[in-house]
Amino acid sequence: MSFPESFFKDPKRVPEPRTDGESPEDEEAAVERELADFFGAACADGVDADEMPGGTGEFGLDPDNPVPCHTVAGAYEYLGCLRTADGAPIQFDRIGSFDSSCSPMFVDGFSISDEDGRKLATIFISPYQRRNSGKAPKGFLLVASPR
Repeated sequence: MSFPESFFKDPKRVPEPRTDGESPEDEEAAVERELADFFGAACADGVDADEMPGGTGEFGLDPDNPVPCHTVAGAYEYLGCLRTADGAPIQFDRIGSFDSSCSPMFVDGFSISDEDGRKLATIFISPYQRRNSGKAPKGFLLVASPR
């Protein structure tokens, strides 16, 4: 089974018993390598900038001007460095994938809340870029420079 087919396979499918002697840990490591290869290839053509070229709308707050990040893990790293304008930590939840006029790939939307759970904004991230942006959306700041 190729990576895309195995990645999007039916989660309800019951795994067949292994007959090749490979342990579940070996299979998990192989899937992790495939994911790393897939995201590495997807990011190879990405931008190396703090903003997406051709982005429209408010930076990070509009799906047509998402925050560039390097991989999904990089997006979570970026969000972990994001703070409110007064320096307080945020909470975030991924709310889905969205079309964007400045990226051929979907962008991820995150609902951003303060520590008390009050919604502050929705931030959009393009996780298929060469590096994480060092810029924060309006009303937020970064406490550490993401890689």
